[in-house]
Amino acid sequence: QQAIDSGALFAGKGWQEIIANCLAKKSTLHLMGLLSDGNVHSHINHVKALVADAKKRGVAKVAVHALIDGRDVGETSALDYTEPFEAWITSVDSNYGIASGGGRMQITMDRYDADWSMVERGWRVHVLGEGRQFPSASAAVKAFRLEKPGTIDQDLPSFVVAREGKPFAPIVDGDSVVFFNFRGDRAVE
Repeated sequence: QQAIDSGALFAGKGWQEIIANCLAKKSTLHLMGLLSDGNVHSHINHVKALVADAKKRGVAKVAVHALIDGRDVGETSALDYTEPFEAWITSVDSNYGIASGGGRMQITMDRYDADWSMVERGWRVHVLGEGRQFPSASAAVKAFRLEKPGTIDQDLPSFVVAREGKPFAPIVDGDSVVFFNFRGDRAVE
């Protein structure tokens, strides 16, 4: 948080290279991580700061790959984060938004037993844009809850956000990806 508040994060070489790549290639900036304020692995305010700085620097498209928490925050609190975040990010730029996601125990994040099938599921949804499509992350959460009442957020299936019938922003060659969790233990997965 201190690096964000002081501006040091945005002045750093890594962020400068990421932004320069997006601008030079007119490519997408992807931000992936746990979308909550649990403050164990991430904080939603950090991803908001990254989005706001990308907008300020002229990045044309930002896609968030939202890992749904349900462990460091309430077990069924996903909509408390996805609904206001989706409203906020599209107010920043209509070409910004959540592109994919799923429960932290289903895709990409939690690393118990080196579950490579979890990595593959994450690859398919984030990179290939393969998976069940919804108009928003919030719509996905609502649908999954109706279909399987009692499912807690960390166990929600993966989803792809579609715009005009196709995945909003799968990760492609030339794009930049930032894993915004601040703990490295889950980044390994």
